[in-house]
Amino acid sequence: MLEITKTQDNGTLQKLNLNEAVSGSWFNLISPTREEVQQVALVLGLDESFLNNSLDADELSRMEFEDGNLLIITNVPVMDEEGNFDTLPLGLIFTPESIITVCSHENKIINSFNEDTAKFFDTRHKAHFMLNILFRAAKFYLRYLNIINKQTENIEDSLRKTTHNKALFQLMEIQKSLVYFTTALKDNQLVLQKLLRMVNAPSLQRILKFTEDDIDMLEDVIIENKQAAEMVEMHRTILESMMDCMASIIKNNLNLVMKFLASVTIVMSIPTIIGGLWGMNVKGLPFAENPYGFWFVLIFAGFASFVAWFPFTLSSFITFIDDLWTSILKLNNPCSSASGSNVESYDVVVEQALLDLNYNGVLAFVLPEAFLNVKAHAQVREFLMRENSISSVEYLGEVFDGVQCPSIIVQNTLF
Repeated sequence: MLEITKTQDNGTLQKLNLNEAVSGSWFNLISPTREEVQQVALVLGLDESFLNNSLDADELSRMEFEDGNLLIITNVPVMDEEGNFDTLPLGLIFTPESIITVCSHENKIINSFNEDTAKFFDTRHKAHFMLNILFRAAKFYLRYLNIINKQTENIEDSLRKTTHNKALFQLMEIQKSLVYFTTALKDNQLVLQKLLRMVNAPSLQRILKFTEDDIDMLEDVIIENKQAAEMVEMHRTILESMMDCMASIIKNNLNLVMKFLASVTIVMSIPTIIGGLWGMNVKGLPFAENPYGFWFVLIFAGFASFVAWFPFTLSSFITFIDDLWTSILKLNNPCSSASGSNVESYDVVVEQALLDLNYNGVLAFVLPEAFLNVKAHAQVREFLMRENSISSVEYLGEVFDGVQCPSIIVQNTLF
């Protein structure tokens, strides 16, 4: 697909035909045919390979000059219909007269430059137009990272309930996307740094004509790209830790199953051995002539099985008792402020309410003024300062009839 547009003096975009292209035109090639590439190359006097470089899916980000023209290849993020993420090379070609963008697939970065957003860019100002594209690409990396973060949280929640293969495959897809993002952002950063170093070079100024505002915007693009790279690295680290944790959980569950099967095998083998010994057709077996011999052997086999089973259940029994005792202690003393001989009920209420408070939640308490300075409330004050943020404290005084106790309002916010 080939589209040719140019920004008019009134800020609108005008669509042009190939034979109407003039200085300041923007040639947008999306998944172009060979004929379209040949036509653009012929009209602008470019080598076809200069246009085809950006159509290679494995092309690295770079910047090069050829015959007075500038080629910048940057990798931009894309999301497919299934919600998977990848990167694509986007070619930005600048001649002394025109701008050419080349990409093998349609993408939201280029699509965002249209009639509705025409007031934010100008095809006649090549440097500003290029920086708008690079800045938008960095923003889309951050936007897609937010989507990846939400997907990861949803998968993590589902894995806490049950470990199924679908969620693990989704984590693998996300991990693969983050690898693509990391490689692309590092290459893009090198191109941006090179562009910043050459911003005053005559060869670059002759084509792009950077202004001071453009240089400031280029520095902003570098900061955004660096932020996106750091966010990707952080998400990769978190995801790798999650994958390692899930692998450990799966391995631990497998060990528990194998331990159970091994214990069952050992326990079941004991009565089998005893039954085999007493089942031999020979004389002199104990209890062979005793009318209660069968029951003696059965009881002995059961006792031997229990002795064999007991070591396997001992550790589980100890763990169960420990968990039960811990739960009882928490039930009797749920809050740290409830410890000690003199416990104020409102200390316990304040601490428990703050524990139940969600992030960005707000709580306000009407409390005695003594809450701020009496030693008995030191523990809950420390908890409040450690876990929450006091947004305001308002002195009310003795506002309650018949109660000689100054009061305050304490408002807390959990960030």
